[in-house]
Amino acid sequence: MGDRDEKLTLAGYIELDEAFLGGKSHSRTEGKSPFDVKVQVLVMVESDPPGQVFRTDALDRHHGLRSLVHYVNMTKMTKTELNTKMACLSLAISHLKCFIKGTYHHFCKLNIHSYLNEFCYRWNRRHLEKQIANHLITACVLHEAVPAPKRKPRTTYLQAA
Repeated sequence: MGDRDEKLTLAGYIELDEAFLGGKSHSRTEGKSPFDVKVQVLVMVESDPPGQVFRTDALDRHHGLRSLVHYVNMTKMTKTELNTKMACLSLAISHLKCFIKGTYHHFCKLNIHSYLNEFCYRWNRRHLEKQIANHLITACVLHEAVPAPKRKPRTTYLQAA
C-alpha cells in the first residue's frame, strides 16, 4: 500500500499539523509529559481551496517549512479554531485514530509505518468504496515479490513419562 502511494504528491492548499498516536501512560510520574509514550506523526492533507499554500498552527517546529515551499500561513489557533479552519486535517487525524483503534485494537510503535501506509491508501481511495478491493489486488499483482523472512526451524521436545 505504501509503495502505491509513494508516487502521489500533495498540491494546492495543504493543511499541516502533528498528531500524537498511542495509548495512555500507565505511570503518572510527576514532571513527565503524557506525550512521552506517544508517537508524534506529521499529518498533511490536501484541502479544497486552490493555491500553493501550507496552513499550520504556528508551532516552532513548523518554521522550517518556509524555506521549502512558496507560502506558509502560520496562525496560532485554539483547538476550536483548528477544528473549523483546518477541518480536513482534523477529520483526517480523527479518522486515523479511529482506524488504528478500531482495526488493530492496540498500538505497536514498531508497526507505525505499516498502520500509516494502510490508512493513507484507504484515505486516498475513500471515494472508491466498491472498487478498493480490486485496486488492492491489482497493486499486489503488480508489486515485485518480497522474499519471506528466514525462520529458525522449531524444535519439538517429547517427554516420556
